[in-house]
Amino acid sequence: MAISSDKYVRIVTAAAGAESVPTQALHLRRFTDNPLIPYGAVLEFDQVSAIAYFGADSKEAIDVNAYFGYTSPAPASKASRIQFAAWPRTARVPTVYGAKLQSSLVSLQAITSGSLTLSLGGGLEEFAGLDFSAAVTLADIASSIQTKLRTSISTQFVGATVSFDAIRGAFVIAGTVAEDAAVEVSTGTTAAALGLIGSSAIYSNGSAAKSTLQAYIAALELSDNYGPASFRWPAGYSPDLEADVIPLAQFVAGENCVHRLDWAVPRTQRSAWMAAVAGIGYNSWNDVSDGNPVEIMPSAITAATNFARRNGAVGYMYRQNGALTATVDDTMLASELDQLKINYIGRTMSAGASIDFYQQGVLTGGASDLSALNVQANEMWLKARCKAALLNLQLNSGILSADIDGEGAIYAVLSGGPIGEALFNGVISVGKRLTTLQQQAIYEITGDPLASIQVETTGWWLEVRAQGNAAQYTLVYAVADQIRRIDGSHNLI
Repeated sequence: MAISSDKYVRIVTAAAGAESVPTQALHLRRFTDNPLIPYGAVLEFDQVSAIAYFGADSKEAIDVNAYFGYTSPAPASKASRIQFAAWPRTARVPTVYGAKLQSSLVSLQAITSGSLTLSLGGGLEEFAGLDFSAAVTLADIASSIQTKLRTSISTQFVGATVSFDAIRGAFVIAGTVAEDAAVEVSTGTTAAALGLIGSSAIYSNGSAAKSTLQAYIAALELSDNYGPASFRWPAGYSPDLEADVIPLAQFVAGENCVHRLDWAVPRTQRSAWMAAVAGIGYNSWNDVSDGNPVEIMPSAITAATNFARRNGAVGYMYRQNGALTATVDDTMLASELDQLKINYIGRTMSAGASIDFYQQGVLTGGASDLSALNVQANEMWLKARCKAALLNLQLNSGILSADIDGEGAIYAVLSGGPIGEALFNGVISVGKRLTTLQQQAIYEITGDPLASIQVETTGWWLEVRAQGNAAQYTLVYAVADQIRRIDGSHNLI
C-alpha cells in the first residue's frame, strides 16, 4: 500500500456562508389549562394533528379552527403551525393519558400475569400479577389495575384512580396528590397492550398551581421560538387583574418586541383592565364572546404573514376570518372600544350586505411604544432577522475585527440581508412623508442633518460603530402606516 498523500497535502472541505442560526418563527403559543398539555412541555401542531390531539369537540379545537381559518390577502398565505403550552391554573395530579386502545377486550382478557412498571413522581415501581381474565368490560380492566396500584404505600399510588375514557378510547391513570411530580412508564408487553407507552401516550406531570407569569416563563425557558402568545380563559373563570394580567403584561413589555401577548378582555372588566394597562406596551386587548376567541385573530394574522414574499407585510384592520363572528355592531360601542384601545370584530353594512372585519389593530403603551399591531409584528420579524444574521456573521467569521473592516461587514450583512428583505416585503416604507417632529427625532438619533431625507427617499438609514470589543449599530427606518379611514369630498358643479 502506498503512503497516504495526506502526509504531504491534506485538503479539508467545509461549506462556507451556511446559516446555522435560524430566524425566530412567529407562530402562536396558546396557553391552556387542559392537562392533556403536560406542564414542562411545549407541543407544536398543524391543524389536523391539533384537532386529532384535543378532539374535534374540545375548546382547543375552536381556537385551532379560528387560527387556521384566517387567510392573508394578496399574496394569500395561512399559518402553518400552532404551539400549545400548559397553564396549571389549579394544582394537577400526575396523570397518564393512554393512546387510543388498539387491543381488543378478548386480547386483554388473555393477560393473566401482566406487569406494569411506572412512576408518578416517587420513582419506578413494579406492579406484577395483573389478571384480566375475569373482566367483562374495559372498565373492569381499569378497576383491576386500580386495585393493584393501591397496594403500594407510595403517596401517589394509595389513592390512584384508573378509568377507561370512552370518548378518547384510552385508559387513564391519575395519581393521588396534586404536586410537582414527573410521570414515567417503562416499556413492557402489558403497558403496550394497554396503550400506556408509545408516541401517542401522554404523560402529564403533576404540578402545583402556577400563575400566568410562571407558566409563561416556564414555557419561554423551554423555547423562545414563537411570536405572539395568548391564554385561554376557562369557562366561568374570572381572570384577576393583579394576579393574572398585569405581571405578565409587564413582563412581555419588558421583552421589548421579541414577543407579544394577545389578551381576551372580559366585557365586565373593560374599564378596570384598560385603565390599569394603558401604559403597558406590546400587548393587544380584544373584545370576545362565548365560543368566539377574537384574541386569536391578531395571532393568526401574524403567523399567516409571509415575509419572504413581495409586499407580504399586511395591515391588521379590515382583515376577515370566517371562523370568528362580529362582537360589535353598534357605533357607540365601537367608539367606546376604540378609545379604550380594545380591538374587536366589527360589523358594518354596505348595499344591504353585512361585512365583518377586525378593528382597530392597535396596542396599548406609552409614547415611545409601538401603537399599531402591524408595525409591532413587522419589527418583531425584522428584529429576529437581524439577530440571526449577525449571529451567523460572527459564527462564520474567522474574526470580526473591531475596526472599519468589522463595521463594513456588519453594515453589509444588515443592508444586504434583513434590510433588503424588509424593502422587498414592505416592512420598510419608501417615500413616506415625515412630519417635522419625525425629522427632528431622526436628527437627534443620528446627528446627521441629511438622515431624514435618506429615510424619506430610501426608507432607511444605518450606521455601525466599533469600539473596543463591542460594535453598535443604529437603524432608522420608515414604517408602513395603515390607512384606517378614507374621507372623500364630492363636489358637484
